[in-house]
Amino acid sequence: MNQSIARSRYLAGGALVYAFVSAVWLVITYFVGEVNGRLLLITAVPLLLILVMSALVSLRRPQKRQAAPQSEAELGKWFGIIFSAEGVAIGVSSGILAALGLAAWIPPAVALIVGLHFLPLGHLLQLPSDYLLGGAIILLVLLTVALAPTANWGMLVGLGTSALLWLAGWGRLWAARQT
Repeated sequence: MNQSIARSRYLAGGALVYAFVSAVWLVITYFVGEVNGRLLLITAVPLLLILVMSALVSLRRPQKRQAAPQSEAELGKWFGIIFSAEGVAIGVSSGILAALGLAAWIPPAVALIVGLHFLPLGHLLQLPSDYLLGGAIILLVLLTVALAPTANWGMLVGLGTSALLWLAGWGRLWAARQT
């Protein structure tokens, strides 16, 4: 497979991942009990389905592109390293916070780790938008913890991260078509 087609497929596949993770954040937000389930169902589900369908269409269409700087195997290896580190950090931090009785800190901690993991992804895929996404999620977490009541952290971080990921999914699809 041509390297640029592989990069384009990673970008479109990333939009699918963003849609899935956005949905996970919405479910978390619902279960912390701060958002009406009907409202989420009416608004978020159609928006996520549109993103998923667009990403699937982008993955299926034939693509002709110039060569990308890294091989598919190299991209895959670094994706695995970055996502593994993210998963371990989320698991460890969530476990420690729960053991210390600081459950309210888990959503901000997870979102912070998610934001941080976009920084090496931006470098890996040469996507400045991933730096922007990571920075926006980190800023969301910092502002939420600094300014919002603890009881609202889960909702604000959940909805905010979900919305940012949804928007970034569209950005990924756009980048995939420009590659």
